[in-house]
Amino acid sequence: MQLSFVPLRHNAFLATAFVAILAASFASRVTAVMGLYLAIAFCVVLANVRIFGTATQREQNVALVTVLIVCVMLPISLLKSETAVIHFVVVLLSLGAGFVLSRDVKVYVTASKLTLIAAQLYVIQFLARHGLKNFPLQDIIPDSSSNGVTSYMVLLQANYCIVNYAYTRRTSLFTAMVTLAICIVGFGRGSILAATAILAVGVGCRVWLAGRGRATLVVLATFVAGVVLAVHFAEQIEIFVNSNTKIGSGLFDAHRYSMINEYLAKIDAVTLWTGASYTGTSIVSEYNNNPHNSFIRAHYIFGLPYLALLFAMPVYLIHKAHSGSVKVYSAALWVVVMFRCSTEPILFPTLLDFFYFAVCFILARDPGRDAALADRDPHPA
Repeated sequence: MQLSFVPLRHNAFLATAFVAILAASFASRVTAVMGLYLAIAFCVVLANVRIFGTATQREQNVALVTVLIVCVMLPISLLKSETAVIHFVVVLLSLGAGFVLSRDVKVYVTASKLTLIAAQLYVIQFLARHGLKNFPLQDIIPDSSSNGVTSYMVLLQANYCIVNYAYTRRTSLFTAMVTLAICIVGFGRGSILAATAILAVGVGCRVWLAGRGRATLVVLATFVAGVVLAVHFAEQIEIFVNSNTKIGSGLFDAHRYSMINEYLAKIDAVTLWTGASYTGTSIVSEYNNNPHNSFIRAHYIFGLPYLALLFAMPVYLIHKAHSGSVKVYSAALWVVVMFRCSTEPILFPTLLDFFYFAVCFILARDPGRDAALADRDPHPA
Protein backbone atom coordinates (compact mmCIF):
# COMPACT_ATOMS: atom_id res chain seq x y z
CA MET A 1 0.00 0.00 0.00
CA GLN A 2 1.38 3.41 -0.98
CA LEU A 3 1.93 5.76 1.97
CA SER A 4 1.01 9.35 1.22
CA PHE A 5 1.88 12.08 3.71
CA VAL A 6 4.24 15.00 4.18
CA PRO A 7 7.74 13.58 4.78
CA LEU A 8 8.80 13.96 8.41
CA ARG A 9 12.25 15.13 7.40
CA HIS A 10 10.77 18.10 5.46
CA ASN A 11 8.13 19.13 8.01
CA ALA A 12 9.34 21.25 10.93
CA PHE A 13 6.22 20.63 13.04
CA LEU A 14 6.39 16.83 12.74
CA ALA A 15 10.15 16.79 13.23
CA THR A 16 9.83 18.93 16.36
CA ALA A 17 7.11 16.65 17.72
CA PHE A 18 9.35 13.64 17.11
CA VAL A 19 12.36 15.19 18.85
CA ALA A 20 10.20 16.46 21.73
CA ILE A 21 8.67 13.02 22.30
CA LEU A 22 12.16 11.54 22.30
CA ALA A 23 13.44 14.02 24.90
CA ALA A 24 10.32 13.63 27.06
CA SER A 25 10.40 9.83 26.93
CA PHE A 26 14.04 9.61 27.99
CA ALA A 27 13.71 12.21 30.73
CA SER A 28 10.52 10.73 32.19
CA ARG A 29 11.75 7.10 32.08
CA VAL A 30 8.11 6.05 31.76
CA THR A 31 8.11 2.67 30.01
CA ALA A 32 4.93 3.35 28.03
CA VAL A 33 6.22 6.68 26.72
CA MET A 34 9.58 5.17 25.79
CA GLY A 35 7.79 2.35 24.01
CA LEU A 36 5.66 4.90 22.13
CA TYR A 37 8.78 6.72 20.98
CA LEU A 38 10.43 3.50 19.77
CA ALA A 39 7.27 2.60 17.84
CA ILE A 40 7.21 6.06 16.23
CA ALA A 41 10.91 5.81 15.40
CA PHE A 42 10.34 2.42 13.76
CA CYS A 43 7.53 3.89 11.64
CA VAL A 44 9.72 6.85 10.67
CA VAL A 45 12.53 4.56 9.52
CA LEU A 46 10.17 2.19 7.71
CA ALA A 47 8.29 4.98 5.93
CA ASN A 48 11.53 6.55 4.72
CA VAL A 49 13.41 3.44 3.59
CA ARG A 50 14.02 4.84 0.14
CA ILE A 51 15.88 7.86 1.51
CA PHE A 52 18.69 5.55 2.61
CA GLY A 53 19.58 5.24 -1.06
CA THR A 54 20.88 8.83 -0.96
CA ALA A 55 23.58 7.98 1.59
CA THR A 56 27.14 8.80 0.66
CA GLN A 57 29.79 6.08 0.63
CA ARG A 58 31.11 7.18 4.02
CA GLU A 59 27.61 7.18 5.50
CA GLN A 60 26.99 3.70 4.08
CA ASN A 61 30.27 2.48 5.56
CA VAL A 62 29.43 3.85 9.01
CA ALA A 63 25.93 2.37 8.96
CA LEU A 64 27.19 -1.02 7.80
CA VAL A 65 29.95 -1.20 10.42
CA THR A 66 27.54 -0.11 13.18
CA VAL A 67 25.00 -2.78 12.26
CA LEU A 68 27.68 -5.47 11.95
CA ILE A 69 29.25 -4.65 15.31
CA VAL A 70 26.02 -4.69 17.31
CA CYS A 71 24.84 -7.85 15.52
CA VAL A 72 28.10 -9.69 16.24
CA MET A 73 28.25 -8.48 19.85
CA LEU A 74 24.57 -9.13 20.66
CA PRO A 75 24.91 -12.86 21.52
CA ILE A 76 27.80 -12.07 23.86
CA SER A 77 25.87 -9.20 25.42
CA LEU A 78 22.87 -11.45 26.05
CA LEU A 79 25.05 -13.64 28.28
CA LYS A 80 25.45 -10.65 30.60
CA SER A 81 21.95 -9.21 30.41
CA GLU A 82 18.72 -9.94 28.54
CA THR A 83 18.18 -6.18 28.20
CA ALA A 84 20.86 -6.25 25.49
CA VAL A 85 18.05 -6.86 23.00
CA ILE A 86 16.51 -3.51 23.93
CA HIS A 87 19.87 -1.78 23.56
CA PHE A 88 20.29 -3.46 20.17
CA VAL A 89 16.94 -2.10 18.99
CA VAL A 90 17.73 1.36 20.39
CA VAL A 91 21.04 1.54 18.49
CA LEU A 92 19.47 0.55 15.16
CA LEU A 93 16.45 2.84 15.48
CA SER A 94 18.58 5.76 16.68
CA LEU A 95 20.91 5.26 13.72
CA GLY A 96 18.04 5.03 11.23
CA ALA A 97 15.97 7.90 12.63
CA GLY A 98 19.06 10.07 12.98
CA PHE A 99 19.85 9.53 9.31
CA VAL A 100 16.29 10.30 8.17
CA LEU A 101 15.93 13.57 10.09
CA SER A 102 19.43 14.72 9.20
CA ARG A 103 18.53 14.88 5.49
CA ASP A 104 16.87 18.28 5.87
CA VAL A 105 19.28 20.31 7.98
CA LYS A 106 17.06 23.40 8.17
CA VAL A 107 14.17 21.38 9.59
CA TYR A 108 16.47 19.57 12.01
CA VAL A 109 17.90 22.87 13.27
CA THR A 110 14.38 24.20 13.81
CA ALA A 111 13.28 21.05 15.64
CA SER A 112 16.39 21.13 17.84
CA LYS A 113 15.91 24.80 18.70
CA LEU A 114 12.22 24.50 19.55
CA THR A 115 12.77 21.38 21.67
CA LEU A 116 15.61 23.05 23.58
CA ILE A 117 13.58 26.21 24.21
CA ALA A 118 10.55 24.16 25.29
CA ALA A 119 12.71 22.26 27.77
CA GLN A 120 14.19 25.49 29.11
CA LEU A 121 10.76 27.09 29.48
CA TYR A 122 9.48 24.00 31.30
CA VAL A 123 12.34 24.24 33.81
CA ILE A 124 11.93 28.00 34.21
CA GLN A 125 8.21 27.80 34.94
CA PHE A 126 8.89 24.99 37.43
CA LEU A 127 11.47 27.13 39.21
CA ALA A 128 9.09 30.12 39.17
CA ARG A 129 6.51 28.05 41.06
CA HIS A 130 8.84 26.21 43.43
CA GLY A 131 11.62 28.72 44.03
CA LEU A 132 15.39 28.22 43.99
CA LYS A 133 15.94 26.88 47.50
CA ASN A 134 16.69 23.27 48.50
CA PHE A 135 17.88 22.17 45.05
CA PRO A 136 14.46 22.19 43.34
CA LEU A 137 15.55 20.32 40.18
CA GLN A 138 15.72 17.17 42.30
CA ASP A 139 11.92 17.09 42.13
CA ILE A 140 11.18 18.31 38.61
CA ILE A 141 11.10 14.80 37.11
CA PRO A 142 10.12 11.73 39.18
CA ASP A 143 12.98 9.24 39.68
CA SER A 144 15.49 11.59 38.06
CA SER A 145 18.23 13.56 39.79
CA SER A 146 19.12 17.18 39.14
CA ASN A 147 22.32 15.85 37.55
CA GLY A 148 20.19 14.00 35.03
CA VAL A 149 18.07 17.05 34.22
CA THR A 150 21.06 19.32 33.68
CA SER A 151 22.88 16.63 31.65
CA TYR A 152 19.95 16.35 29.25
CA MET A 153 19.92 20.14 28.93
CA VAL A 154 23.65 20.20 28.12
CA LEU A 155 23.17 17.58 25.40
CA LEU A 156 20.20 19.42 23.86
CA GLN A 157 22.21 22.66 23.93
CA ALA A 158 25.31 21.13 22.34
CA ASN A 159 23.19 19.42 19.68
CA TYR A 160 21.50 22.70 18.73
CA CYS A 161 24.73 24.71 18.83
CA ILE A 162 26.59 22.35 16.49
CA VAL A 163 23.88 21.98 13.83
CA ASN A 164 22.92 25.66 13.96
CA TYR A 165 26.52 26.71 13.43
CA ALA A 166 27.01 24.17 10.63
CA TYR A 167 23.90 25.52 8.88
CA THR A 168 23.95 29.27 9.62
CA ARG A 169 27.50 29.96 10.89
CA ARG A 170 25.92 31.61 13.93
CA THR A 171 26.56 30.76 17.57
CA SER A 172 23.69 30.33 20.02
CA LEU A 173 24.70 32.45 22.99
CA PHE A 174 21.32 33.30 24.54
CA THR A 175 20.13 29.71 24.89
CA ALA A 176 23.62 28.76 26.11
CA MET A 177 23.36 31.37 28.89
CA VAL A 178 19.93 30.04 29.91
CA THR A 179 21.31 26.50 29.99
CA LEU A 180 24.21 27.63 32.19
CA ALA A 181 21.79 29.33 34.60
CA ILE A 182 19.71 26.14 34.82
CA CYS A 183 22.84 24.08 35.47
CA ILE A 184 23.89 26.42 38.27
CA VAL A 185 20.49 25.98 39.89
CA GLY A 186 20.93 22.23 39.39
CA PHE A 187 24.00 22.32 41.64
CA GLY A 188 26.14 19.79 39.70
CA ARG A 189 29.81 20.33 38.92
CA GLY A 190 29.91 18.48 35.63
CA SER A 191 26.95 20.24 34.06
CA ILE A 192 28.08 23.68 35.21
CA LEU A 193 31.52 23.15 33.72
CA ALA A 194 30.06 21.73 30.50
CA ALA A 195 27.55 24.56 30.10
CA THR A 196 30.26 27.12 30.85
CA ALA A 197 32.48 25.53 28.20
CA ILE A 198 29.67 25.62 25.61
CA LEU A 199 29.10 29.32 26.31
CA ALA A 200 32.84 30.06 26.27
CA VAL A 201 33.31 28.29 22.93
CA GLY A 202 30.37 30.23 21.50
CA VAL A 203 31.68 33.58 22.75
CA GLY A 204 35.16 32.81 21.50
CA CYS A 205 33.83 31.84 18.09
CA ARG A 206 31.63 34.95 17.90
CA VAL A 207 34.56 37.19 18.79
CA TRP A 208 36.90 35.47 16.35
CA LEU A 209 34.45 35.82 13.50
CA ALA A 210 34.20 39.53 14.24
CA GLY A 211 37.80 39.93 13.07
CA ARG A 212 41.20 39.26 14.58
CA GLY A 213 41.91 42.86 15.57
CA ARG A 214 38.57 43.28 17.27
CA ALA A 215 38.88 39.79 18.75
CA THR A 216 42.15 40.68 20.43
CA LEU A 217 40.67 43.82 21.97
CA VAL A 218 37.57 42.01 23.23
CA VAL A 219 39.61 39.16 24.72
CA LEU A 220 41.93 41.59 26.50
CA ALA A 221 39.02 43.69 27.77
CA THR A 222 37.20 40.59 29.00
CA PHE A 223 40.32 39.31 30.75
CA VAL A 224 40.94 42.63 32.48
CA ALA A 225 37.29 42.91 33.53
CA GLY A 226 37.34 39.35 34.84
CA VAL A 227 40.48 39.99 36.91
CA VAL A 228 39.01 43.20 38.35
CA LEU A 229 35.76 41.48 39.30
CA ALA A 230 37.60 38.49 40.76
CA VAL A 231 39.78 40.73 42.95
CA HIS A 232 36.95 42.95 44.21
CA PHE A 233 34.32 40.23 44.70
CA ALA A 234 36.51 37.21 45.50
CA GLU A 235 34.87 36.55 48.87
CA GLN A 236 31.31 36.83 47.53
CA ILE A 237 32.15 34.60 44.56
CA GLU A 238 33.66 31.97 46.83
CA ILE A 239 30.62 31.98 49.12
CA PHE A 240 28.23 31.69 46.15
CA VAL A 241 30.17 28.83 44.54
CA ASN A 242 30.51 26.87 47.78
CA SER A 243 26.88 27.30 48.78
CA ASN A 244 25.22 26.87 45.38
CA THR A 245 27.35 24.29 43.56
CA LYS A 246 29.48 21.22 44.22
CA ILE A 247 32.51 22.83 42.61
CA GLY A 248 33.65 24.15 45.95
CA SER A 249 34.24 20.57 47.12
CA GLY A 250 36.62 19.95 44.22
CA LEU A 251 36.37 18.18 40.89
CA PHE A 252 37.41 14.77 42.23
CA ASP A 253 34.52 12.36 42.83
CA ALA A 254 35.58 9.40 44.97
CA HIS A 255 32.45 7.36 44.19
CA ARG A 256 32.82 7.57 40.41
CA TYR A 257 36.56 6.99 40.69
CA SER A 258 35.89 3.83 42.69
CA MET A 259 33.39 2.52 40.13
CA ILE A 260 35.83 3.09 37.29
CA ASN A 261 38.64 1.30 39.11
CA GLU A 262 36.40 -1.63 40.04
CA TYR A 263 35.27 -2.05 36.44
CA LEU A 264 38.81 -1.77 35.04
CA ALA A 265 39.91 -4.45 37.49
CA LYS A 266 37.43 -6.84 35.83
CA ILE A 267 39.04 -6.42 32.40
CA ASP A 268 41.35 -9.10 31.01
CA ALA A 269 42.48 -10.14 27.53
CA VAL A 270 38.98 -11.41 26.66
CA THR A 271 36.72 -8.93 28.42
CA LEU A 272 38.72 -6.06 26.93
CA TRP A 273 36.99 -6.93 23.65
CA THR A 274 33.68 -8.33 24.86
CA GLY A 275 32.99 -6.03 27.79
CA ALA A 276 33.52 -6.88 31.44
CA SER A 277 30.93 -7.65 34.11
CA TYR A 278 29.48 -5.45 36.84
CA THR A 279 29.26 -8.44 39.19
CA GLY A 280 31.01 -7.88 42.48
CA THR A 281 31.35 -4.12 42.02
CA SER A 282 29.67 -1.20 43.74
CA ILE A 283 27.95 -0.52 40.40
CA VAL A 284 25.63 -3.41 41.33
CA SER A 285 25.63 -3.25 45.11
CA GLU A 286 25.24 0.50 45.56
CA TYR A 287 24.21 2.07 42.26
CA ASN A 288 21.60 -0.26 40.76
CA ASN A 289 23.74 -1.20 37.72
CA ASN A 290 24.32 2.47 36.86
CA PRO A 291 28.05 3.09 36.31
CA HIS A 292 27.49 6.85 35.97
CA ASN A 293 29.77 6.73 32.93
CA SER A 294 28.63 6.39 29.31
CA PHE A 295 31.90 4.81 28.19
CA ILE A 296 31.90 2.08 30.83
CA ARG A 297 28.27 1.41 29.96
CA ALA A 298 29.03 1.21 26.23
CA HIS A 299 31.95 -1.14 26.82
CA TYR A 300 29.91 -3.33 29.16
CA ILE A 301 27.02 -3.67 26.70
CA PHE A 302 28.71 -4.04 23.29
CA GLY A 303 32.44 -4.21 24.00
CA LEU A 304 35.49 -2.42 22.65
CA PRO A 305 34.54 -2.50 18.92
CA TYR A 306 31.36 -0.54 19.66
CA LEU A 307 33.16 1.95 21.90
CA ALA A 308 35.92 2.51 19.33
CA LEU A 309 33.30 3.04 16.61
CA LEU A 310 31.62 5.80 18.61
CA PHE A 311 34.87 7.73 18.91
CA ALA A 312 35.86 7.19 15.28
CA MET A 313 32.48 7.99 13.70
CA PRO A 314 32.46 11.81 13.93
CA VAL A 315 36.11 12.02 12.85
CA TYR A 316 35.48 9.79 9.84
CA LEU A 317 32.24 11.46 8.77
CA ILE A 318 33.18 15.14 8.89
CA HIS A 319 33.07 16.18 5.27
CA LYS A 320 35.76 18.25 3.57
CA ALA A 321 33.03 20.63 2.34
CA HIS A 322 32.83 22.11 5.83
CA SER A 323 35.09 25.01 6.70
CA GLY A 324 37.76 24.80 9.37
CA SER A 325 35.65 26.88 11.75
CA VAL A 326 32.80 24.34 11.62
CA LYS A 327 35.20 21.50 12.33
CA VAL A 328 36.88 23.28 15.23
CA TYR A 329 33.60 24.51 16.75
CA SER A 330 31.97 21.08 16.40
CA ALA A 331 35.02 19.27 17.78
CA ALA A 332 35.14 21.58 20.81
CA LEU A 333 31.49 20.93 21.67
CA TRP A 334 31.92 17.22 20.96
CA VAL A 335 34.67 17.17 23.59
CA VAL A 336 32.32 18.93 26.02
CA VAL A 337 29.63 16.29 25.47
CA MET A 338 32.17 13.50 25.91
CA PHE A 339 33.28 15.10 29.16
CA ARG A 340 29.69 15.11 30.42
CA CYS A 341 29.27 11.51 29.31
CA SER A 342 32.23 10.54 31.49
CA THR A 343 30.21 11.33 34.62
CA GLU A 344 26.65 10.61 33.49
CA PRO A 345 25.32 7.79 31.22
CA ILE A 346 23.34 9.99 28.82
CA LEU A 347 24.58 8.20 25.68
CA PHE A 348 25.87 4.88 24.34
CA PRO A 349 23.40 3.33 24.00
CA THR A 350 20.36 5.33 25.07
CA LEU A 351 17.44 6.90 23.24
CA LEU A 352 19.45 10.13 23.11
CA ASP A 353 21.91 8.45 20.72
CA PHE A 354 19.56 9.78 18.06
CA PHE A 355 21.17 13.21 18.53
CA TYR A 356 24.67 11.77 18.29
CA PHE A 357 23.98 9.98 15.00
CA ALA A 358 22.00 12.88 13.53
CA VAL A 359 24.77 15.38 14.23
CA CYS A 360 27.39 13.03 12.78
CA PHE A 361 25.37 12.62 9.59
CA ILE A 362 24.79 16.38 9.31
CA LEU A 363 28.52 17.04 9.63
CA ALA A 364 29.12 14.49 6.88
CA ARG A 365 27.42 16.70 4.28
CA ASP A 366 27.34 20.27 3.08
CA PRO A 367 23.94 21.70 4.18
CA GLY A 368 23.71 23.79 0.99
CA ARG A 369 24.10 20.70 -1.14
CA ASP A 370 21.50 18.89 0.95
CA ALA A 371 18.97 21.66 0.37
CA ALA A 372 19.46 21.37 -3.38
CA LEU A 373 19.06 17.60 -3.24
CA ALA A 374 15.90 17.90 -1.15
CA ASP A 375 14.33 20.19 -3.76
CA ARG A 376 15.04 17.61 -6.47
CA ASP A 377 14.01 14.52 -4.46
CA PRO A 378 12.14 12.39 -7.02
CA HIS A 379 10.91 9.86 -4.46
CA PRO A 380 9.41 11.67 -1.47
CA ALA A 381 8.72 9.27 1.37
